[in-house]
Amino acid sequence: RLKEKPPQGGVSVLSESVEPSPAMIKSATTLLDHVKWNGVAMVEFKVAADGTPYLMEINARFWGSLQLAIDAGVDFPYLLYQVYAGEQLAPSDVYKKGVKLRWLFGDLDRLIIIFKNPDFTLRAKLKELINFCKFVQPGMRYEINRLNDIRPFIFELAQYIKTNVLRI
Repeated sequence: RLKEKPPQGGVSVLSESVEPSPAMIKSATTLLDHVKWNGVAMVEFKVAADGTPYLMEINARFWGSLQLAIDAGVDFPYLLYQVYAGEQLAPSDVYKKGVKLRWLFGDLDRLIIIFKNPDFTLRAKLKELINFCKFVQPGMRYEINRLNDIRPFIFELAQYIKTNVLRI
């Protein structure tokens, strides 16, 4: 997670595919093996400034940034389908690192929260605004707004306007 809404911690609005730390992989594997888990699981860690990972939670469901994994080359829903269809899967940990996924309206909400928060300096607010306006970046994909399927974006835009603009 590169950015969250609210900024102090919450849902991811900008995330990036990275190489997981061996310590996190070992911890997650040990925990899931211990309970003999078989199926989808999301194991979440927060990493301290010194690099130490701390377990936050384990959920038996897909995660909010699932599209990032798909864009990075690992289609977990399709893999799950293959398992339940009885197809044999070849083990693979190959995926693209550095792929970024942005949820535009979540990022806009985050920016509004920052601008309303007096704890953020004017300089910090301007920096956030400049970063928000970087719509095209290397490796950047968008959660909802995709040119090959624009209807979900149009629906989300209409909902956003209805919920956040028209109620003012």
